[in-house]
This record gives sequence, C-alpha cells and structure tokens, in this order.
Amino acid sequence: MVFTLFSFACFAQQQSSGFIDSVRQHYEKMALPFLFNGFEYVRYDLRIFKQEHPYFRKPAYAPGDIWYDGRYFAGRTLLYDDVKEQVIIPADYIPGLYGQIALLSERVDSFNVYGMQFIHMKDSTQYRPGFYARMHRGNKGTLYGHFLKTLQKGVITQDGVRDVITDVTYFEWESNGTYQTLRTQADLSRALQVKRSQLKRYIRSQGIEFRKDREAAMVAAVQHFDPQ
Repeated sequence: MVFTLFSFACFAQQQSSGFIDSVRQHYEKMALPFLFNGFEYVRYDLRIFKQEHPYFRKPAYAPGDIWYDGRYFAGRTLLYDDVKEQVIIPADYIPGLYGQIALLSERVDSFNVYGMQFIHMKDSTQYRPGFYARMHRGNKGTLYGHFLKTLQKGVITQDGVRDVITDVTYFEWESNGTYQTLRTQADLSRALQVKRSQLKRYIRSQGIEFRKDREAAMVAAVQHFDPQ
C-alpha cells in the first residue's frame, strides 16, 4: 500500500517554536496521530557561497520517493543535504505554515531523487555508514557513490570572507559481499578485471577525463565492462 507522505505523520523534533506548535495543532484538529520524528531544518544562506552549494545536484527541491520509518511515500518533493547527510522535505503542505523538515536519518531506509536510488548503508567495518547512491549493478559487482561535501566557514578568499564547499565524494565497489574504495583508474581496472590500458582507452574514447569527472568515468566504464 502506498501512503501519502504526512497522511498519518508529521516530522518534528528538537524545536519548541511556533513551527512545531502549528504542526501539532494541525494534526490535533484532524484527529490524526502525531509522530514526533523529525526536526525543523534551517537552510543555508546560498548568497555566501560563490558557485558551489551544499546539496545533491541542485539547490532546489526535486520529485522523489522515500522509504521512511517502514513506509513507502511516492511522488514527494525532497532535497538532499550532502554536508549534513539529511533528507529535507517542505512543510508548506499545511496551510499557513512555511518551513522545511529534516527527516531523522536513522529512519530513512532509502530514497530516490534525480534518477538515483540512495540506500542507507549502516554500520560496517568495510565502509563508512551513510547514504550511498546505487549507480550501477552488473554481473561482476555494484558501483555505489557516497556523495559528500564539507563546509568551511569564514574562509578568506580573493572575493572576501566566504563559506566554502568542497566535494569529497568517493565510490565503493561491492562484489560478493566485499567492498573496496575506488580512487584511481588502477582501482577501477582491478575491480572490473580489465587491463588498465584498455580501461583508459575506453574512457578517453567517451570524451571523459577521469580526474575532472570521476563519476562520469566510472559509470561509463562499469556500464561498458560490466553490463547488467
């Protein structure tokens, strides 16, 4: 059964402001149970960044689906914060209420956005816990992307004092339950069991430079050398 997000639950925690009170009052009026399992999200002031931003793909809401707290919510709008590793949803479904809600990460099993399925991969000695995008699944293995960004505040630059976002995304290759981090073309060639020269030649033939766009290079390579 597919539930409409917030038909039985709203996500609020941590705050004692009017935001939380408004949510609670709304659900009390509707005689629906109130699920206390999220918190108010305060967005970044994007004016303090130059070109980069802290979100996955774009700093704007996009259509997506969520598996949250054991329920599937289809056709929602969401935003993924790469710095905090949080899934964000708008609160303006309640008349007169504005704001954003961060879902509790430990209760998010998976979500889809921008054509990517993110899986919540939890404690393991083989990889860092977090949300991993399953980018390709073939006969030899599965490619995952851990999309992360760091935020440095008050950095002195040529344009003045700014907050700086740095992309620290990395990739994991899973094969028969074993994970390995892919940093270089040599790592990728070993994972795909192809000669490094052959791998390089194919990536170049696609007009991709590995150092400039590792994501595109890896996706192109695994799709070619490890088809589904």
